[in-house]
Amino acid sequence: MDRQQRQPMGGNRMGFINISQKPTDFKKSMSKLISYLALYKINLAFIALLSIFSIIIAVAGPKILGNITTSITNSYIQIQGYDNIVPNLPKYIPSNTSLYNIIEKSSFKNEIPSNFINLFKNVYIKQKPQIDFGYIEKIALILIILYIVNAIFYFLQSWIAISLTQSVTYKLRAKVSEKLYKLPLRYFDTVPYGDILSRITNDIDTLNQSLNQTLTQITSSVLTVIGIVIMMITINVYMTLISLLTIPLSLFVISTIIKSSQKYFKTQQELLGEVNGLVEESFSGFETLKAYNAEEFIDKKFTELNDSLYITSWKSQFYSGLMFPIINFIGNIGYVLVSIVGGILAIRNAISIGDIQAFIQYINQMNQPVAQIGNIAGILQTTSASAERVFEFLELEEDIKNIDEIEIENLDEISANISFSGVKFGYTEQKEIIHNFNLEVKSGMKVAIVGPTGAGKTTLVNLLMRFYDPTGGEILLDGINMKRYTKKSIRSIIGMVLQDTWVFTGSIRDNIAYANPTTEFEKIKSIAKLIQINHFIMSLPDGYDYIIGENTSILSSGEKQLITIARAFIQNSKILILDEATSSVDTRTEKLIQSAMEKLTEGRTTFVIAHRLSTIKSSDIIIVLNNGDVVESGNHNELIDNHGFYYNLYMSQFDE
Repeated sequence: MDRQQRQPMGGNRMGFINISQKPTDFKKSMSKLISYLALYKINLAFIALLSIFSIIIAVAGPKILGNITTSITNSYIQIQGYDNIVPNLPKYIPSNTSLYNIIEKSSFKNEIPSNFINLFKNVYIKQKPQIDFGYIEKIALILIILYIVNAIFYFLQSWIAISLTQSVTYKLRAKVSEKLYKLPLRYFDTVPYGDILSRITNDIDTLNQSLNQTLTQITSSVLTVIGIVIMMITINVYMTLISLLTIPLSLFVISTIIKSSQKYFKTQQELLGEVNGLVEESFSGFETLKAYNAEEFIDKKFTELNDSLYITSWKSQFYSGLMFPIINFIGNIGYVLVSIVGGILAIRNAISIGDIQAFIQYINQMNQPVAQIGNIAGILQTTSASAERVFEFLELEEDIKNIDEIEIENLDEISANISFSGVKFGYTEQKEIIHNFNLEVKSGMKVAIVGPTGAGKTTLVNLLMRFYDPTGGEILLDGINMKRYTKKSIRSIIGMVLQDTWVFTGSIRDNIAYANPTTEFEKIKSIAKLIQINHFIMSLPDGYDYIIGENTSILSSGEKQLITIARAFIQNSKILILDEATSSVDTRTEKLIQSAMEKLTEGRTTFVIAHRLSTIKSSDIIIVLNNGDVVESGNHNELIDNHGFYYNLYMSQFDE
């Protein structure tokens, strides 16, 4: 690959992305998330319905419980009045006389609060009043049943919500994964891998956690406030108005904190992506890092990023954490005011003691959902930042597909004649790398492309593979513009070995048969023998079933490259591309596989990029590139006889 032609556009040499301090567009990102959640409207409807039932029970509880308090209080007053009055009554008063009548005719009537006198209407001299435990048991049983039902509703609500959030994050991961394969290669040249990984892992995980926390809380908190307000109004309008005065103040505090904290949540997620990028890069290039004593440099960079992440995270969490204590403080002010007014109303017989108790419970209950709303507002900042990054990724421009693209129906009908006609290309608009490139390659020819670093050799291969499309001119396959075919079709007829070796976690057998997993073992083994790696594979503990991975140290770079060469040959493609395919192989091994490569390239149109010019002597034609232009072409002997650019390149490899 011509590395100098493909510098990342979004960062410096370590792959750092630039941090934008622009605040999150909260409304836009959340509206997208809500639109996405709307796909699960049935689940959301069930959650809302269960929340309504659960909240109706929850807000009815204090009112019902207040009836118990009122009953006990009234019974206690009746008992105390009976004990104070009856023993002092004259004997001639009939036993069926109510205490109410006695008090009304007595001289001590003014000594008893007027709101208590009515309690004695059904209290007779012959029967001392008792606490109505039957009534209390009945109310308690009703409450127990209601709370059990409420617990069941809450369980069902949580179960549906968890199922929904897991389904949402599952589909988001699937969409992001699907999107990855639809993005043009240019995107991966301009964005650090760590940032991409952060969007796939951290941002989606953040969405999952925040939805789990907020999906049921948002519904229940809002409905709880509404339900409590209704119940408070049924008790006393004036006390309700007093308690509601604190809500606008709480909402003002919430909105103020949200505006102050938005930018920190956005920056926090971006910095987290940078940290992941640096860590991923450091571990993947750990040997190089150690070899160049770059530990101090990397540690310094990590410390800078980590410090920035710490400061931003601290600020975002600090602002978010302010909401609960402030809202709780405002709620306590309302609680005090209601207690004072309630006491005055109780003295004036405008409200019962049980209703005061219920009202105070409602105040406490309302403080909790209001505080939850504040807490949710903080969580939604992180949710918004993560959702924005995920949806930004999902909305990236995909690889452009021509409307009239066709599939190659029969691969055997492809002759693999390749024609480059006036091809121009540049990775950026500012710099063109390939200038008016023309080349005719007949089926079965072996074409070598040589030139100094940055001449455009690998760029031609990228164009042939349709990793990129020419900005000018065209590439023809059997006389048809390659843009007419789908990229999948083009790549199905091309086998490629890159200079950068890549093996995935799996057995050696699976790695070799990567392009065709159904390949028979005997064919895999015969190819391995042909390129001189069978003996090495058989020396491993499990042979062809030995599990390897990208960072398996037991394999040398050369051995990995031989596995990728075997992988390309298994594909049995019409066109073969070898991009520095033997760059990691020692000279002796290179000579051993040359004869095998000669046999395997027979009948295939082959493009070979090589810096070791001794490996391309047998090529039918050698194209010499310099600065994107063809400066020479011909076979090895012709170019040597010309004593031109190729001659100088060739002889420079043998200078002592």
